[in-house]
Amino acid sequence: MPEIPTYVHEEIYEKAEQIIAASGANVFTEKIDRAFFSPMEDEIHVPMKEYFERLEDYYGTLLHELTHWTGHHTRLDRDLSGIFGSTSYAREELVAELSSVFLSQSANVPVNFENNAAYLQNWIGAMKEDPKFLFSVVADAEKAHDYLQGKMYEMEYIPITSRLEEACQLARDFSVYKNYEKPRGVDNLPDIIINNFKKTVKELDLDDKEVTKIFDNLNSIKISILEQKPAELNYEKLAAMRDQFVLAKCRQKFSKINPEFLEKDKKHILSYVNKKSHVNEKGR
Repeated sequence: MPEIPTYVHEEIYEKAEQIIAASGANVFTEKIDRAFFSPMEDEIHVPMKEYFERLEDYYGTLLHELTHWTGHHTRLDRDLSGIFGSTSYAREELVAELSSVFLSQSANVPVNFENNAAYLQNWIGAMKEDPKFLFSVVADAEKAHDYLQGKMYEMEYIPITSRLEEACQLARDFSVYKNYEKPRGVDNLPDIIINNFKKTVKELDLDDKEVTKIFDNLNSIKISILEQKPAELNYEKLAAMRDQFVLAKCRQKFSKINPEFLEKDKKHILSYVNKKSHVNEKGR
């Protein structure tokens, strides 16, 4: 049996952030007093971190809503139509709370079992104690947990230059569509990738010339692709393009906070810049 990895304090919440980033869910942290998932908009809304007494409560709440997100008809397709007080509503709350506990344990995020138990007992008490019913709830909670863990495993390493190229191609090809037809943030993703990497470069102990060379190369990738002629309007491919953007955004968020991927990006960008410089010098 393989050893269960342990994490230092600073890494604990990074693991939770990686689960959230890998999911690809649209998460909005706002000045609101309750958390919720909107099936119609397919969006998660949660209060800001400072609204919670403890940080683990913020992540527990977010993982709870992330489980609701897995129940959307495009994913695990659970019944999310129940109104407050109905059996189907109580069932979904049980699934979400159980899965959030499973996910917290997977990420080694501290769990307030007393609060979780009280929450679960509240919803169990609202229904007949049917063993088959409870087994089905646990099964669905495990499916949600496994679905989100599976999303983590899908996040294979893709070099920053390749992520930037894909983002620029998407921004270019979406430029022919009307604003309401484009996914939110597609135009900004290339700049987000470059700006996020600036923080990583600070750790490389490079001189100003080398830093300039790195960002000249990244910006040249961006400009060369964005200046190309975009693909023609094709509404049959629009849904696939949107899915591609969600995955591209997801990969970027995941790569930004995954220490292993950040280290690979550092090595890749230095190798890429040095190789390009060598080619340029050879061609003179």
